[in-house]
Amino acid sequence: MERSFLIFLLANLLCLPFWAQNKPADIKYSSNFTQLLTDSQGYIKGGLYDRAKVSLLQILKLARTPEEKKEVNLKLAEVEANLGNLSQAYNYYKQSLQLALETGDKETADFCKTSIDIIDSYNDGKTLRQTGKYKESIIKFREALLGSDLINNNILKIKTLRQESLVYMDMNNYQAFLEENIKANEIAKAINNSIEIILTINNIGHYYSLIDNINLAIENFDNAILLSNREGMPTYVIFDTYYNGAVVNIEIGNYDKAIEYLSFALEIIAKDKSNSYYVTSLSNLGSTYLKRALTSGNKEDYDRAFDYFNQALSAAARTGNEPFQVAVLNNIGSLKAHLEENLDALYYLNKARILAEKIKLNAYLVSIYTNIGIIYARQGDYQNSSLYYDKAINLALSENEDRTLWESYLEKGNLLKKQGKLTEARFYYLNSINIIESLRSKLSMEEDKASFLGSDKRLNAYHNLIDLLINLNKEKGDQNYLTQAFSFTERAKSRAFLDSIESSNLEKEIPADLKLINQEKEIMSDMSKLYTRLIAPDLPEDERITILQEVKSLEDKLDNIKRQIRSQNPAYANLTYPEIITYEQASKEFVKSKTAVFTFVVGEDSAYGFALTGQGLKVYPIPVRSDLRLRVINHRKAISDTDNREFQSGRELYDLLLKPGMVEGIKNLIIIPDDILNLLPFETLLTGSQPDDWLIKNYTVYYAPSLSSLRELANHQNRNNRAKPQHNLLA
Repeated sequence: MERSFLIFLLANLLCLPFWAQNKPADIKYSSNFTQLLTDSQGYIKGGLYDRAKVSLLQILKLARTPEEKKEVNLKLAEVEANLGNLSQAYNYYKQSLQLALETGDKETADFCKTSIDIIDSYNDGKTLRQTGKYKESIIKFREALLGSDLINNNILKIKTLRQESLVYMDMNNYQAFLEENIKANEIAKAINNSIEIILTINNIGHYYSLIDNINLAIENFDNAILLSNREGMPTYVIFDTYYNGAVVNIEIGNYDKAIEYLSFALEIIAKDKSNSYYVTSLSNLGSTYLKRALTSGNKEDYDRAFDYFNQALSAAARTGNEPFQVAVLNNIGSLKAHLEENLDALYYLNKARILAEKIKLNAYLVSIYTNIGIIYARQGDYQNSSLYYDKAINLALSENEDRTLWESYLEKGNLLKKQGKLTEARFYYLNSINIIESLRSKLSMEEDKASFLGSDKRLNAYHNLIDLLINLNKEKGDQNYLTQAFSFTERAKSRAFLDSIESSNLEKEIPADLKLINQEKEIMSDMSKLYTRLIAPDLPEDERITILQEVKSLEDKLDNIKRQIRSQNPAYANLTYPEIITYEQASKEFVKSKTAVFTFVVGEDSAYGFALTGQGLKVYPIPVRSDLRLRVINHRKAISDTDNREFQSGRELYDLLLKPGMVEGIKNLIIIPDDILNLLPFETLLTGSQPDDWLIKNYTVYYAPSLSSLRELANHQNRNNRAKPQHNLLA
């Protein structure tokens, strides 16, 4: 229900690593001093800046002449910059400048003076960015970059590029944000600056998370974590890497890893409770435990979530951080809602709403409005529930918040379904599924796609629509609703498998025409508004007919837009709208005279079996998830007990799952299980009254993830075979 408060920690912008400086004029030093200085330079080149600093501070005590003091101060400025301490670096540059002027070393004096000017421009640019003066900020950063190039001060150039990149990010110019960090990363690698390598990799990972390429985001954050384990790495760098890694794992539903990373990050930052990321880490830990509780049902996870949320709320209140208070209040409200403590849930959610509206935290308001709508629906207050769902949908559409919009559509569909407005509910479920699949198509690893669809309650959109279509069939007697239900069963089962096959043929997805994508969103928004009008009480019949005609016209336009996208960019279209087998295609390709296909959909509130045979499609109810789980567990125990001779569980499961769809003459069964049924060996079900009437004695059983996947695998293999030259083989 809730959406956890995810703040990506950009690579800490105050950190500054290594630079290659111009050599000052040749000066003769004592041999011992020269050796110590050479040793410290070795530490710098190895990226061991803490060791270099300790060594240089000792050397400074040994320095006797102005030349020696000047050289040590210059090296200390370099080291402090590498450690990210610009103010200390600034002071050492000033001291070295003064000594250079005293000794007549113009080259070193010019270098130090320019470095000081670079830091001044850098700080001015940073201040301007923080006040929203982006153009002026870029001008200052450009001055700093010109100075860095003039004296070959690479560490200050890296810092400036990275800081300037954040201006582009604030301006939503994500491509420029990426390019600046790639440049900085290349320089950091050239000078072996591990800190800046990590920080730029973090920012590159953040870029990919911004454009919803979760796979590349994970890859970059994981690389940053590996690099952060080096000796002498500052704690803020380590925190950044683990925090970012946790956030992206929350996004794809990998909660165990997210908890591991967040716990480690919190341990690092726990001493500084005034740090805003202390609150964020607490809140995200609470959210992650809550999400895990929703999938596991573990009460301890609920308790841990509530404890972390309370800690986060107290910390946010102490620092007066209102956005964090909104986030945590919403999360507590969500937790209470999941525990069905509805009055407490409304209390926390309304506190979050009032504060969010006050500070105009629109992205979060979408989640809050949806959550409030859910509570009102539970209480039977459908008017207020519908009002808040519409608020959430309209705000999400205006803010392009697809990551929360899918849930608002889902919950509005649930409300309409509960009211018996099945046609209207169908529209909202379809929109929810389309957005889920659009988000999912931007993942590129099969396991990430699978966890994405299975996390939160995204599968509910499919299950609820399938249940709705079956009910429409009962209500109107139209077989087309059952074939549509079959189609959505395939869509739910096939996505990860088909996408993984498709992505193996596409190295890079090229975005479709943005104009067409925007038109698609506008049409969906217009359709949403029409359906909002359609459910108004006491709507005149003539107006209702007119609205339905407008909806039909918009649906035709939407289909046309998708056709244009497919024709202009087939690669993008194939990933966004992958080909799913239809009932007619499945009947033609898989259902033979002696073959039947059984596919199952198992949900919390409804579950169905679909039987495709030569006599057509039959859909029948089966036990819901909780009931099936117990039956499957009991049957597995029965068949694994070598002394057992009673298999009543196998007979009951056969009667529930297969018998309703069986017809005469069937010899081959293609089984497409779902949920807990993936753990059921169908061969061990009993078809008769005798203890050895095993299914396997009379039927050949095949398993598949979906018919679409089975067909695509066959096609994929055929394409590969055609592409390879044929050779005669001798055994």
